[in-house]
Amino acid sequence: MDSSFAIRSGLALVQRLVREAGSRNVAARFWDGSAWELRSDERPAATIVFRHPESISRMLRLPIQLAVGEAYIYDDIDVEGDLAALLPLADRLLERRWTPADWLRFGAAAWSQRHLKRLPEETRALVLDGRRHGKRRDRHAVRYHYDVPVEFYRLWLDRRLLYSCAYYRRPDDALDDAQTQKLDYLCRKLRLKPGDRVLDIGCGWGGFALYAAQNYGASVHGITLSRRQAEAANQRVEELGLARRCRIDVRDYRDVQGDALYDKIVSIGMVEHVGRAQLDVYHRRAMELLTPGGVFLNQGIGTRDGNPRLGPFADRYVFPDAEVLPIQEIVRGAERSGLEVRDVESLREHYILTLDAWRRRLEERHDEAARIVGEVTYRVWRIYMAMAAYLFRRGRLSLYQTLCVKAVDGRTDLPLTREDWYRQVPAARHETPQAA
Repeated sequence: MDSSFAIRSGLALVQRLVREAGSRNVAARFWDGSAWELRSDERPAATIVFRHPESISRMLRLPIQLAVGEAYIYDDIDVEGDLAALLPLADRLLERRWTPADWLRFGAAAWSQRHLKRLPEETRALVLDGRRHGKRRDRHAVRYHYDVPVEFYRLWLDRRLLYSCAYYRRPDDALDDAQTQKLDYLCRKLRLKPGDRVLDIGCGWGGFALYAAQNYGASVHGITLSRRQAEAANQRVEELGLARRCRIDVRDYRDVQGDALYDKIVSIGMVEHVGRAQLDVYHRRAMELLTPGGVFLNQGIGTRDGNPRLGPFADRYVFPDAEVLPIQEIVRGAERSGLEVRDVESLREHYILTLDAWRRRLEERHDEAARIVGEVTYRVWRIYMAMAAYLFRRGRLSLYQTLCVKAVDGRTDLPLTREDWYRQVPAARHETPQAA
């Protein structure tokens, strides 16, 4: 594509997307230094930077989501300022139908990029084989995301390394406080008491397991498919002297042997990796592992627009094989297993606040993050967190906590109300020291 024609085409595209998305204060800058601003009376919230004449054609390949994401992470385009301010434009680009005029302007250039191969030294792409949501494939998919060096996660997660939605009492809560509030809320929903045997499915770096053991006297068995997570979690168990009440294993939930082993089961941000095909197996295994009267608390993302897949960019670079199922499928899966669903709560706004906090903290540590994992991986995480927050804001995704009980002939020991969930949390629980 001729350079001057490429600039005119790129500018026309940006202006059209700005108009259609209703954006108020964005700008564009091109490889020759020329620039366009929607408003000249104030600094733009975000500027999209086109690095070279092929930037536009590379971001218009099909599928568009993958092309736009790759154009950003491989520096065909860059974003200065607030990345979130440009997401309505990206969303509009993904949703709009191309007109004949669009094809005349961009079609040939985009077609010329159809065989483009992205193979930089630090590529994050993963090619999986085997049966979808089989044990071997699940293990590789999970490790791809979670085996990134823990030093990277320490830059922007809270001090307990909790990689799931926090619980905010006020929008300006600090991330550490919001995550501690989440842990205590989960423990109160489970109605944990000393001596309870708890299984934590997808335990991550052990944040919930350590908290429940240290603050509630529970005996917690955490399982993860990530060896790096298990190693870091067990190190923290030893440092806190909790080895008698807490252990972390590398294990698939389908490989936990025995029946009626646990009084309580919790799964925080793991159901997205289960998949529709394994959802009944997941709930049946929880049912079998619970003692009579035991409870299972599942926290996970659910789609609200009917599409469980996160798209080709997320599938290749972020969460391979992930499926965010609608809440009605989660509820039906639990009920089919014999569990009785007793409570469902949406915490959609809480995940917006959590994702915004993660992205802000990551951006503040950009140089350190790039040294640890490289610029491409930094950009993958930056754009995925921004886009996820946008989808939660638009109401396309939500975050649900679903509480189930293993009733015995219809009987449970659950109280009649939820009043105990909302009692004031003792301040001491928020001040318990934790190892990073």
